[in-house]
Amino acid sequence: MPSQERNARAWPAIETWLTDGEIFLRQARVTAPHHRPALPVSAPVRPLAAARPAHRNH
Repeated sequence: MPSQERNARAWPAIETWLTDGEIFLRQARVTAPHHRPALPVSAPVRPLAAARPAHRNH
């Protein structure tokens, strides 16, 4: 399929996304099976667990 025809077919979907994308994202977040609320920006960073040093044979 020539790119011009492909673009013509895709354009309505692109316009819909640009117009209603925020609604789609909101619905996707709400209906996600493992929905986890985003952490606020001010949330403290959790330190990583202390890693064991790699075992070295001398």
